[in-house]
Amino acid sequence: AAIENFIKNNPKLIADTLERYTMKKGLEAAHEAVSNDPSIGPKDAKVVMIEFGDYRCGYCRRVQDTLEELRAEYKDRVLFTYKAFPILSEESYNAALAVMAAHQQGKFWEYNSKIWENQSRLSGDLYVELAEELKLDLDKFNKDRDSEEIKSRVQADSELAQKGGGSGTPFFLINGIGVSGAQPVEAFKATLDEMLEQYSAL
Repeated sequence: AAIENFIKNNPKLIADTLERYTMKKGLEAAHEAVSNDPSIGPKDAKVVMIEFGDYRCGYCRRVQDTLEELRAEYKDRVLFTYKAFPILSEESYNAALAVMAAHQQGKFWEYNSKIWENQSRLSGDLYVELAEELKLDLDKFNKDRDSEEIKSRVQADSELAQKGGGSGTPFFLINGIGVSGAQPVEAFKATLDEMLEQYSAL
């Protein structure tokens, strides 16, 4: 009876407590979802921003400068991660496998940058060429990009994007909230600032 009376007399407190609990569980789920992904930022960040990209997507290429600016400004407060969402062509998929293979050797960000710089040349020859430039173990690189582990990972990342509401690229999940398209940097900053303030008390 005492508990029932407390709930009746404190509806806002109960609602706020449930909201914080839901936010906390959502943030924990976001961190778990990206635990093995290439990332920049604190592992315990209150905001997780996932980029879902397709290496043949012109808008994805266009937004890279914006993302670089965001990572530079928010790297101490936001965890930035990447997941492949190859939906435009078979070559999109092959490029995603190559980049994830480079990630297996700790060279995701370097390889990722080179892929965007050479977007018009996507091919098997390019993937090997870039691996050589970065001095990757070529045998391991070729084995990894043809492995079921990497293929399953790319598939799982694509399914996560679709589950989050993504139907095109670039697509982003910011603490589970979907953002579509190559938004201007000011729009991303506004969202990140709002999220940082909202989750600051957790």
